[in-house]
Amino acid sequence: MLAQDARFVHLTLKVVPEILASLFFGWIMSHILHNNRIAAVISGGFFMLIAAGLLERVVDSRAETIAKTEESFELQKQNE
Repeated sequence: MLAQDARFVHLTLKVVPEILASLFFGWIMSHILHNNRIAAVISGGFFMLIAAGLLERVVDSRAETIAKTEESFELQKQNE
């Protein structure tokens, strides 16, 4: 099961963005950025900042479950 999950993560996080970049970035570079490489680097940094801000909104449910489990173990130790 883990191998399938790893392949899915690799596909969605690495392969799909590369395909999209190869399909559309040439057109974006020539029509929107007018072949200005500095503008491409700056826009990439801008989008990375947006991604970092959006990442702050992600909640990891596994971390909450681990924290609750640790709290319950501590309570059990105190009650014994």
